Amino acid sequence: MAKHFSIAGMVIGLILILVGLATTVPDDIIQTNVRNRERGGYERYVGGDAYNFMIEASIRSGEIAGRTASRAIYMTGGAILFTGSLMVFGVFLEKEKWNKQPEGASLPLEPAHSGEGGGSSD
Repeated sequence: MAKHFSIAGMVIGLILILVGLATTVPDDIIQTNVRNRERGGYERYVGGDAYNFMIEASIRSGEIAGRTASRAIYMTGGAILFTGSLMVFGVFLEKEKWNKQPEGASLPLEPAHSGEGGGSSD
C-alpha cells in the first residue's frame, strides 16, 4: 500500500514541477504606443497618460510578483513531495528486500570499525 502511495506522490510531484515550469511570467515592459493590454501596452484608466502608466505599472508588478511566487511554490512543493515519496519508496524497497531473505540465510555483517575511538580493549 505504501508503495502505491509513494509512486502516486512521485507522479504528483513531477506534475507540480512541470506546472511550475509551464507557468508564464508576464513581460515587464509597457509599450507606450500600444493601447491594447494583451499586446504589451496599457489601458486608459483615467484621463492622463502618466497616471495610466502608474496604474498599469502597479497592476503589472502585482501580476509578475504573483506569478513568480506561484511558480516558486509549485516547483518547491513538487520537489519536496517527489523527494519525500522517493525516500518512502526506498525504505519500502529496503524492507521488502529484508523480508524476502530465506530463513536460514544469515544477515549481512555490520562493517568492522577500526580500533580508534572510545572502545575498550581487553
